Amino acid sequence: MENPLHPFELHPLIHLSLLGVDISLNKAVLMMWVVVALVAGLLIAAGTSRRLVPTKLQSLAELL
Repeated sequence: MENPLHPFELHPLIHLSLLGVDISLNKAVLMMWVVVALVAGLLIAAGTSRRLVPTKLQSLAELL
């Protein structure tokens, strides 16, 4: 019988080791980096224009 947790196992895409510590890049880490980059981009884009009345983008950034 197949392991029901098999789809949730983390398989490294790139094997890396730093001073004996495994810092391999897997799909979960890659997705976290993408989300952090998107949120940071949104916050930077919303924070570039300062107005007395915030725009929709600034209001969205404040909610985050």
